[in-house]
Formats: sequence, C-alpha cells, structure tokens
Amino acid sequence: MIKIFNLFEKHVLEKLPQITFVSLTVVFLIISLFNIGLLADGTWIFINILTRPFSDISYRLFALILLTFPQVVSIKLGIINFNFLIILHAFWYYLVPLICLFITYKNIPRKYINLFDFVLLSYLICINFIGCFITSESFLCAGLFWIISIIFMFENFNDISYKKLFLILISAFLLIQNYQWSAVFALLFMSYLIIKIRELNFKKNTLHKIIKVLILFLILIMFFLTIRQNIVIYSQYKQMIIPDIIRFYTDQRFIQFIFIMLFISFILVSAFIKQTKFICILLKIVFIYTIFLLFKYNFLYSIAIYKVLNFAIPLIFLFILFYVYKRNILLNYKIIKILNLSLLIIFILNIFIITNKWNKELNTFSTYLTNTRGILLENETFLKTHYKLQEKYYHLNPYISIILQRQKGISELFSIAYLDHCFEYENPLFNIAISKETLPDLTKFNIIYSDELLKKIEQKEFIYKN
Repeated sequence: MIKIFNLFEKHVLEKLPQITFVSLTVVFLIISLFNIGLLADGTWIFINILTRPFSDISYRLFALILLTFPQVVSIKLGIINFNFLIILHAFWYYLVPLICLFITYKNIPRKYINLFDFVLLSYLICINFIGCFITSESFLCAGLFWIISIIFMFENFNDISYKKLFLILISAFLLIQNYQWSAVFALLFMSYLIIKIRELNFKKNTLHKIIKVLILFLILIMFFLTIRQNIVIYSQYKQMIIPDIIRFYTDQRFIQFIFIMLFISFILVSAFIKQTKFICILLKIVFIYTIFLLFKYNFLYSIAIYKVLNFAIPLIFLFILFYVYKRNILLNYKIIKILNLSLLIIFILNIFIITNKWNKELNTFSTYLTNTRGILLENETFLKTHYKLQEKYYHLNPYISIILQRQKGISELFSIAYLDHCFEYENPLFNIAISKETLPDLTKFNIIYSDELLKKIEQKEFIYKN
C-alpha cells in the first residue's frame, strides 16, 4: 500500500496542475460538442455574436470581447456553419479562465510552486459551483485577479521584467469594463500598488527604470478607471444585485453549499494543524453528509446562483496564500492536493450530468418546435415543470428556437417562441418575437422567416402550450 501511495503521490498529486490543465481542456472540448454553449445567457449572447457583436452588454464590453473574439473573427472570415460556431462558442468560453489559471501557474517561482495549490483550490471551488454557467464574466475576473495577484506577491518592482509589467497592464485593462464587482479587486490592487511604488529605489534613474515607473502609474490609472466604471454600474444595477444576494441565501440548495464549504474548511484546517480525534470525527461526519447531498441532487447543485463566490473565494485564498508565503509556514500539501483532485473529479461528473440533462431539455423543446407552425407561448408552470435545469428558464426562448431549427438544417422558419412570463418580455434584446422589426437579420446564415410566421407575429396569433 505504501508503494502504491508513493506512486500515486509522484505521478498524480505532484503533477496535478498538468493533469488539471489537460483533463479540463479535453472535458471542455467534449461538452462543447453537445450544445452546452447555449445554456442560460449563452443563447442570446450567441445570437448577438451573429448580429451585433460586443454590443449586448456594453458595461461588460472588455469581457465580451475576450470571451467571444474567436467566434466573431470566424464569422468575419466567412464561417457560417452553426454547428461549428456553437462548439467554438462554448469551448472558448470555458477555456479562457483556464488559460488565466495556466498563466498564473507559469508566474509562480518554482521554489514556491506548492502555493499554486491554493490558487487551484480557489479555481476548482468556483468552477464547481458556477462553472456550468456559460456566461462567465465574473469567472474571467477571478482569473485576471490571480494573474495580477501572483505577480504582485512574488516580484520586486525594482527589477521586474517588462513581460510581467505588460501582463499586469493588459489584465488591469481587461478589468475596466468587465463584471461590476471587479471594483473590489481593483481597490485592493490600487492600495497595494501605491505602497509598492513608494518602495522603488530612485537612486539610479536609468531610462529603463523611468519607463517601468511610467508603466506602473499607467497600471494604477487602469485600476482607478475600473473602480470608477464599476461604481457607476453598481449605482445603476443595485436593484438587480441585492435580490441576487438575497436569492443566494434563500436558495433551497444553500444548506448543501454550507456543508460542502465546511468539508473543504475542515480539510484546510487539518493541513495547518495536527489532526485531533475531534477534528477527525467532524471531518468524517461532514464528508458523509456532503456525499449524501451530492447524490441526492444527482451532482446538480448549481447553475449560476453562486456567482458571488468568484469574488469571495479568490480574496479569501489570496490572504491565506499571502500569510503562508510571508510566514514561511510548513503545510501538509498532500491533503490540499487530494482535495483538489476530489473537486476536479466531482466537477467532471457534474458537468457531464448537466450537459446530458440540458440536451434532453433541448430535444424536448426542439421536437415541439419542428411540429409547430406559429408562435409558441409556453406558460410559466410548464417551463418550471419540464425545463428544471434552467435557473433563468426563460432563456430557452426565443433565440434558441431559431438556433435549434437552423442547427437541424432548417432554413425557412415556420415557428418561433415568444416570452410572456418574465420581466424582460418587452425588451427586444431578449424577446425578439415582439414584432417583425425586432427579429434578427440572419439571412447570411441562411435563415429566413416564412411569410406565414411573419403574419402571425404581426397579428399576435399565439399557440399556447400548457
């Protein structure tokens, strides 16, 4: 047994970062083949890529540019195959935060490489709770946060390289019009940077040092702009943010979240201190109940409700990592590595289950579409009963009613869905079946609306599905 564990430690635990990067890239590629890119907000963002890229959420412009750039370039190059674009859309959305994690890994000094386990743990906790939510602007913020944090932590600004300075500059720039809570990250970085700039040695005012100081001040300005931009955004959208936080604490799966986080916390504590009998008993109880909850909910314990973790978890683990690094504390990293491996396996199970459930819902919806001629209006009760995966179930309509038909090779559309059960039903950004004028022009993708359908839209002749 000892020999087996030694082999496991050498070939699995010590190479866990590489295993994570490779396995998740493969997993993301596989699930992208099965319409996971159309989950939740992914549907209407995909349509906006086809019609008016980078314009659907202007206050998250930089995030959308980064997350949809390959898709937009492909369309500009003349690629109009829906199946390819949907696959690329999903794969790139998932891959970008993983690329951020890889950049963070490469910037940690080899002698401190074990500290990457905290970064990886932060990533895996977040991706387990919100990773299946395709619109991951907040998740991208967390990735950019770690890139900057790690460079700030390990680099002396008196001799920092231009490569790392420009990496910080690009990351800081991408935070400006991103997710509104990135202002929290920017405030932390700006405070830290002001302290570090004061520590610079100006005795040798070489040209290189002057250039570096100018870049640092430019980075400082980027953080200031991020705070200013997102405080304005918060003042405009606070009526949406506060209900999201309330919903986070009142969700029926919140107890499950608490037990999972307790389990993770107990394992972290056991890495810091010697395990007592009491801690071992608590750990076993929490572990057993956590496994019970996972199976009770078929590993489907989140879609998007825990997005707030993308800001809370990185901040918590940054302070832990900084404390361990500065105090040079010796830890039992094997425990943390095993925890990371467990979370990686759970996420892979979870995302495949979600992908399977999502495709079953799409097949149900697609079958009804192909047998319908007119405007499909489903009531709220039906949607909640038959489409349980969607946290914001109304995103099944109406964009996806177009996408699914074109995906099956249908060019002339005789049916389309209509929203009549959410606060956004009068907004043409969401409800494109309001009138003939709000329908997206997709003729270059070989999609046209039949005269029969256009007439029914104009006359509001609905087909009710109960």
